Amino acid sequence: FIEGEVPYSNAKRTIIKGRGSFMAGALSRINLGFDNLLPDAKKASEDIGFKGGGNPFLNNLAQAVELVHAFQECAALLRGLSLKSVKNYFADFKVREGAGSAVTEAPRGMLYHYYEIDRSGIITKANIVTLTAHNFLNLEESLKELVTENIDKPEDELILLCEMLVRAYDPCFSCSVH
Repeated sequence: FIEGEVPYSNAKRTIIKGRGSFMAGALSRINLGFDNLLPDAKKASEDIGFKGGGNPFLNNLAQAVELVHAFQECAALLRGLSLKSVKNYFADFKVREGAGSAVTEAPRGMLYHYYEIDRSGIITKANIVTLTAHNFLNLEESLKELVTENIDKPEDELILLCEMLVRAYDPCFSCSVH
């Protein structure tokens, strides 16, 4: 992906090279991994007739289904936990100059980290690309489409729809300016 800024906003945006904007997060995970949901989450999803989709308004349902999955997973982990077997483990490491990056899936969505470290172990450069940056351009495009398709609605209805769409993307605006 490519990260960038636009003149009218401090929020960073990312695109997939050659493809454009994209949406990451709970809805994307459900779309890609519905079959991997634990039984309670799958049942909850099926009970409400939800199996994913491309409509960003469905993201909040996807988050709710993921919560059911997470609670079931946590319960299973806690049942198998024995406090007697818990030990403190610290990996041995040697401070050295270098750079590294990682991508992980956080509850909100994909999170990218990049760091450069000098030979004293001081971080000299860091970049964190959050879900909000990944989704921001797609959110803008969704808002334009929503307004275009609903321009004849009363202003208060249109504002409500726009607010609902923004909340569905679950942005963290302080995260968007890293």
